[in-house]
Amino acid sequence: MGIKRSIRIRVSGKTVSPMLVGIFFPVIYIPREMPDRDRLKMVLRHELTHYKSGDLLFKWAALFVNALHWFDPFAYFLSANINRSCEVACDMAVVRNMSEGEKKQYMKTILDLAEG
Repeated sequence: MGIKRSIRIRVSGKTVSPMLVGIFFPVIYIPREMPDRDRLKMVLRHELTHYKSGDLLFKWAALFVNALHWFDPFAYFLSANINRSCEVACDMAVVRNMSEGEKKQYMKTILDLAEG
């Protein structure tokens, strides 16, 4: 994916959903119950796309603005909108070159993880 930096992967029994954590020392946490290799590849591609896009920086900036303007309802709306936009943009980037079957499998993976 053109990422030059090594990103650690940790398996955790406390993690319900895969996530990327850390700006300076990024780590991808995945749940212990990741069912198969294909789903794991899709999850890792999703999280690495977040890293490559710099989504954590946008989310941290939104959180900072939200904390600074805690009294303004628009700040909460803005933060939630940035989080949603980062997720949608990431999903669109991940499925860009996938076949229809792969897209269906990717979306099923996301729904299964959200359900869990």
